[in-house]
Amino acid sequence: MTLRSDTGRPVVYLHIGAMKTGTTYLQELVYANREQLAAAGLLVPGETWGRQVRGVQDVMRLGRTDRHIRRMSKGAWQELLDDACSSPDNVSLISVEFFSFAGRRKVRHIMKTLEGFDVRVILTVRNMASALPSQWQTLVHNGGRWTWEEFLDALPQPVVRPFPFLGRVRPLEGEFHRTQNVPRMLTTWAPYLAPGSLHVVTVPRRRERPGELWQRIATVIGVDPAAITHPAEGTNPSLGHASSELVRRLNTRLGRLPQSEYNWTVKEPVALEVLAKRASEEGKAQLTRAAYDLALRWNALTREVIEQTGAQVCGELSDLPTEPDPALRASLPEVPGSPRTPVILDAAEEAAATFARHARRRRRKLARAGVSVELVERPPQEELRSLWESSEDPLDAAARDLADRAREDAQLLRRIRDERHRGAAV
Repeated sequence: MTLRSDTGRPVVYLHIGAMKTGTTYLQELVYANREQLAAAGLLVPGETWGRQVRGVQDVMRLGRTDRHIRRMSKGAWQELLDDACSSPDNVSLISVEFFSFAGRRKVRHIMKTLEGFDVRVILTVRNMASALPSQWQTLVHNGGRWTWEEFLDALPQPVVRPFPFLGRVRPLEGEFHRTQNVPRMLTTWAPYLAPGSLHVVTVPRRRERPGELWQRIATVIGVDPAAITHPAEGTNPSLGHASSELVRRLNTRLGRLPQSEYNWTVKEPVALEVLAKRASEEGKAQLTRAAYDLALRWNALTREVIEQTGAQVCGELSDLPTEPDPALRASLPEVPGSPRTPVILDAAEEAAATFARHARRRRRKLARAGVSVELVERPPQEELRSLWESSEDPLDAAARDLADRAREDAQLLRRIRDERHRGAAV
């Protein structure tokens, strides 16, 4: 049967995250099957997932200091709503994990813009012990400068901390509460939703059933899971420990770039497209035993708050374990490990080559628009390793070199965007 609203109002499901809970997989899957889902009655507003991102940046006023984001997000939220409310029997899905960052004031604002809709919220939740290493490398490839040891040291004890809290805690602790404090997310959204409209979907622990997460989401929405016929077009790659440490050092030397410039200079073309391919040989950062124990306590609080808020659960609460696995715990180190210098320098060589390729490509694009740019003359690729290793601190030398290359690439990207804004065919 085709999915239809039975309330006389268009239904909109907001999949609000949290980060590192399979959100990218779900978003890729949904957009790979957008037409099939529409035929089954589930609308996915926005021609691309990027338009959903811009819409949420618009309504939450995110990235306002970045002129490219301001340009691209203006009016994008209303575009999504116009798609979603084109008929009173529509059922729509908007999936952007930025929603989970919202405090109560922003939730009130979002809900006000959704007057006339039947709003239902889905929060995907993952075992904290699995989420923590993923969250650290994600922070790093989004510009973060914290070491793995600093990240673990800053992990707060389980608490439902209401917004606003920034300025009253350490920055890294505040970042954790913003991105991983699921109890806060639940208690923030629950008061603004009708009974039965807050849904928690647990991320399966069993990797041998990769389609199970979609099955659970589809069950909540009421759409036929079989409407999905195409696989997700991509995945959300993760960095290994050595590459994460390299990008962290690069970020420290690079300083601040506008987020959209960083994303398309460091994050996407270097970290996710190139360095992520090294993850299997590098291995991930490992939790310490103390961090593992803390993660289980966070799982316990999450389970308590799920019950307190009356959230509807799809999946199994056992996906959020509260008792340690003795063998796993025994295998974990007492103190955080560090990747070896040669492995980090291997990653640095690949990063340098990638920056060079993108600089040449961006120079060619500008040349087609009649803009002549001279690139900085740099040592040949085959000499870089020996130059770095001959310095007092090889890792810092590599990070400085890569940061210089990233600045040059970002400047070229800025020129390209400005030319496009002027109407040039770049």
